[in-house]
Formats: sequence, C-alpha cells, structure tokens
Amino acid sequence: MTFLEGFLLAALPALGLQQAVEGGGFVDVKALPGLVPIFGACALGVLNGIRSLRNLRAPAPLPRVQAEAKP
Repeated sequence: MTFLEGFLLAALPALGLQQAVEGGGFVDVKALPGLVPIFGACALGVLNGIRSLRNLRAPAPLPRVQAEAKP
C-alpha cells in the first residue's frame, strides 16, 4: 500500500488528466496526455514509491539527549 500511495501521489498530478483548454469563456477541449507525459509520470511515480518504501525501512531516529542545566 505504501508503494501504491507513493506512486499515485507522484504520478497523478504529473499526468494532468482532463485539463480544460478554455477559449472565449467556454471549455473547448479536454486535453488528455500523450505517451511521453504518461511514461514520465509513471517513472516519477515509481521513484516516489521506492522512496516511500525506503523510508519505511529506515531505522527510527534516536531520541535526543537533553543537556542538563548547570547551576
């Protein structure tokens, strides 16, 4: 699920699905992406999904030791 969520968070905005092309106050065309944006968005999504998985495997950070107050 983490990979899928990371994939979708990066790929869907990069695709720009159903962007309206407006002209003269009316929506003339709904533009769909070509192959290059689709492959680019998929590549970006895969990289983001891999990064999400790596973040899960990283060790938890050590708690900070607070310095004792000197009188």
